[in-house]
Amino acid sequence: MYPLFESIRVENGIIMHPSWHLMRYLDSYTTYYGYEPANGLFDGLIVPEACHAGTFKLRISYNHNSRKATWEPYTIRDITSLRLIEANDIDYSLKYTDRSHLNRLFKQKKDCDDILIIRHGLITDSSYCNIVLFNGEEWHTPAGPLLRGTARQRLLASGQVIARDISVDELRNYECFKLINAMRDFETLPSIAVDFIRIDDEC
Repeated sequence: MYPLFESIRVENGIIMHPSWHLMRYLDSYTTYYGYEPANGLFDGLIVPEACHAGTFKLRISYNHNSRKATWEPYTIRDITSLRLIEANDIDYSLKYTDRSHLNRLFKQKKDCDDILIIRHGLITDSSYCNIVLFNGEEWHTPAGPLLRGTARQRLLASGQVIARDISVDELRNYECFKLINAMRDFETLPSIAVDFIRIDDEC
C-alpha cells in the first residue's frame, strides 16, 4: 500500500533536518511515480505531545496520494562488528518499504552485528546504514552506496566527508569506521576499528 517511506529523527519534539528528508521525498516520489507530489512530506503533521521529550523515530510511509505517520521511542543499536557479504545485483536506490532482499542478506551475518554489502568489488552500505571510514586524515564514504542517505548527503555537502570508490582491499588503508543514518548522529557515534569488518567465517 505504501511502497516508499522516510525515517526521521525527532529530538525533544523537534524534527531534525527536515529539508534533507523533504528533498529525498521529492526526488524519490518523482522517480517512482514519474511526476511530482501534490503535497509536501510534512504537510499537516503535528508532533504528538508524548514525543516532546526524548528521541523518537518518525516513519512516514507514502504512496501516490496518501501518507501514514508512526512514532516510536528510539534507542540507538550497538553495532561493533560487520561481515562482508557480496551481492552484485542488489538495488535499493530508493527507500523502499520492501526490504526482503536486504533481510535475506542480513541473515548471513552469523555472529557479527550487521553486514557490509559488497557490489562489484566495492564497499556499499550495511543493512540499515551508510558507512564512513577514517584513514587518519580524512573521512571517506563509498561513492556508490545502495542508498544516498540524508545524513550522508549532509556530511558530503558540509565537506566533513569525501565520496570515493572503496574496494575490499582498500579497507586496510583505514583505521576506523562509523555507521550513519538519520537516527545515528555522526558527531556523537563512537569510532570502530576496521579490524571488526570480517570476511567469511571470521565472525
